[in-house]
Amino acid sequence: MPIRIFTIPFNEETQTFHDDLVMQFCVNKRVHKIETRFFTRNHQPFWTVAIH
Repeated sequence: MPIRIFTIPFNEETQTFHDDLVMQFCVNKRVHKIETRFFTRNHQPFWTVAIH
């Protein structure tokens, strides 16, 4: 099963994680599973989304 991983930085200005690329990717796909994790690097939050 193919997998695609997105790592999205937190946007301080809008106080959100912009998930536009993830949503656009899923539009014409058959998604079986989505896994998410949050992590920080140098005090910068990130959201990782793995789509199966």
